[in-house]
Amino acid sequence: MSAPEDYAEEAALYRDALVDAAIRNSVTCLELGSGGGNNALFLKERFTMTLVEPSEGMLAHSRALNPECEHVRGDMRDVRLGTTFDCVFVHDAVMYMTTEDDLQRAIETAFVHCADGGSALFCPDHVKENFESSTDHGGHDGKHGDRRAMRYLAWTRDPEPDDTTYTVDYAYVLREADGTTRVEHDRHIEGLFSRETWLRLLRKAGFDPKVMPLRHSELEAGKHEMFACTKAAITSAHKASVIDRLRRDVHATVGPGYEARIEWLAEMHREFTSEPEVYVERVVEDVQQLFHDEFIDTDWPACPVCRRHPMWLRDGAWGACDGSTVPLGELRSTK
Repeated sequence: MSAPEDYAEEAALYRDALVDAAIRNSVTCLELGSGGGNNALFLKERFTMTLVEPSEGMLAHSRALNPECEHVRGDMRDVRLGTTFDCVFVHDAVMYMTTEDDLQRAIETAFVHCADGGSALFCPDHVKENFESSTDHGGHDGKHGDRRAMRYLAWTRDPEPDDTTYTVDYAYVLREADGTTRVEHDRHIEGLFSRETWLRLLRKAGFDPKVMPLRHSELEAGKHEMFACTKAAITSAHKASVIDRLRRDVHATVGPGYEARIEWLAEMHREFTSEPEVYVERVVEDVQQLFHDEFIDTDWPACPVCRRHPMWLRDGAWGACDGSTVPLGELRSTK
């Protein structure tokens, strides 16, 4: 229905959203429901692409268009490739998830295949809040001597507003190479979910999602949106653990009153760090630096052996000058 070159503008939007949402360097990308490979034609300029699609006909078309990409026949609800990718992209094929259970399964597939610190982008045609009945039309003529041509009319409507689907009827006028024409009808039942449902299911899977407007020259402003997600390598549990252990050490050695600053530093590093061990070290180092720079305690936490310099955190424990260690969160008062 659409020529590959028509996808250049939107593919650039998807590329930028995926890169911006990721914490890690984005090299590999998995597309679920890749269709005929039109988006991949442009995304492969930035990513090493793996394309998953249930239709063998679509895969054949995509292989011709993107021979350098890996192609896998599979359903986004249950495919498992046994590896992870820096980015996972789910274009409008997600609209064929017509129940909340189907949508949750597709989201879980994306989460399973997304590397820690990676990103995922979901691009439904509509959410309930911005759905409007509409008509559309288009088509293309054949190229390079191909006399075939196609024109279509699409009628989008929601006959049952209380369910999770809407209907798209397509009427096609197809011209064959010998000049004869025929008319075909095709009906698609597609999924329609509220923004709140999308966000709830994405968070349930483990993603940190945000809603982004889809700003495209051919789309009405404010009528289309995407869900850009980060798979945080540093979970809420990681954050809570380092805050709790640091709070206990600070209370024991300096006293209360620094909880808010510890929490702020823990949240800041969560956004920019993808390895849990490095995350703990960076938060602790910044709390130490804060105490030293502001002269709260320039030796914090003081070495209990010599009392002349701070201890430093290594492998989750404070190290004293005699080689002894104290686990983070287990310092005792030296006052």
